Amino acid sequence: MFARFLRSNKFAFILALFLAVVLWLAVVGGDLFQISPRRGVFEDVLLVYINLDENLEASLEHDTISVTLEGLPEKLQETESDDLVAFVDLEGKTPGNYEMEIKLNPPERLSVISYTPEEIEVSIRE
Repeated sequence: MFARFLRSNKFAFILALFLAVVLWLAVVGGDLFQISPRRGVFEDVLLVYINLDENLEASLEHDTISVTLEGLPEKLQETESDDLVAFVDLEGKTPGNYEMEIKLNPPERLSVISYTPEEIEVSIRE
């Protein structure tokens, strides 16, 4: 009776279904069973300014900031402070002192949770 079952279409169907599920898990299983996100703090992230007119100079209150990112542990381990750049956009600014918002583009698959400071004093002169 068992030998007859092994030769039947039902056995072939069950075996094909089992193999399809195993193959599907092998292909997308890594994304299904992800480890929960973690947070990492990155100190001394470089702070720069962009889009300043050529005839002007700027000085920033701080050279670096502290950034907290969230993502999968392996992505956080791959990321270093040197991989991150925070910036202040000075497009259209004239000489003077400004309180400017700091911006940050996080690496792919990581989210910015917070950064300190969020604003910075910028002095622009000719």
